[in-house]
Amino acid sequence: MQGYSFDKETAQDILEMLREWRRDSGKKTLRANTNTLTAPTHPVRVTSTTTVSDRYPGKWLTYDAEDKTFADQDEIWVVDVNDSALSVQRYMGRYSGFINGRHVYSVRACA
Repeated sequence: MQGYSFDKETAQDILEMLREWRRDSGKKTLRANTNTLTAPTHPVRVTSTTTVSDRYPGKWLTYDAEDKTFADQDEIWVVDVNDSALSVQRYMGRYSGFINGRHVYSVRACA
């Protein structure tokens, strides 16, 4: 199977471009034909159980496969799709939009 590979420096460059795009995207939201595309998913972490306008503060995360560690990135908002209470922990989040200066990720709390 053919694919692409790149070194750690190139990966860091791509990550920085993504961060710049997110900072500069303003109020742009992801609009896609849901029959063919889905919103991006990322590991995210809720950083506090104190909500702001029914949203939890959090960080989107990157994963270093070599070190097997997650690293905090930009601040985001996290919401539960069923309005369940969230804990300070990692979740898999789906990008849902942009509000109050932060990107919003939807997650589902598991019982």
